[in-house]
Amino acid sequence: MSYDTDRYQVAKLSGQSLAVIECGIQICHPGHAAPRALYRDYSVHFILEGKGVFHTAEETYELSAGQGFLITPGMVCDYVADEREPWKYVYASFGGADDDVLVHNAGLDDDNVIFSFPLDEDTVRDIYAMHSAGKKNEAKGYDVTGYFLICMSRLVKQNSGLEKRNKSNEDYVRRACLYIDNHLIKARKSLSGDYSVKKKT
Repeated sequence: MSYDTDRYQVAKLSGQSLAVIECGIQICHPGHAAPRALYRDYSVHFILEGKGVFHTAEETYELSAGQGFLITPGMVCDYVADEREPWKYVYASFGGADDDVLVHNAGLDDDNVIFSFPLDEDTVRDIYAMHSAGKKNEAKGYDVTGYFLICMSRLVKQNSGLEKRNKSNEDYVRRACLYIDNHLIKARKSLSGDYSVKKKT
């Protein structure tokens, strides 16, 4: 085996609108490759150490600690640990009626599957706490999902800030275009005026 893994199926109640299905931590050996496969659930990976490459059908992404990737339902992909600095990551597979809403609010979709997250003490603690809760399996998955949502909330917050900046930029461009249009109209009116010299009577 070219990796050390510690993964758990998460017990959950039926009817939950969003729940973690499986949670695990994987410490890969140099060059370890997760085989190309078709995935049926969402799965988010938080890279805590090292580097690796994530391959989708369309793109190849070189990633490192402080970054992550999202696998979406129906995606065919594989991922490979770096030969010199193999990665270590914690992942969570999740599903439910609200999974698409969460992914959208985090700024992710089928075309945007890469993200960054802060490698600060609080974030890393919550990622490990999510995995630890899955290992203990004491609260029918609510604790695992709770920590998972805390981790994802950071992505939602980052995306909200980006949306605000984009909206601000869009407003600036809109105002600039309006200013140009107004002054262009005035200039055209001036140019189309009657500049012929009138004869004295």
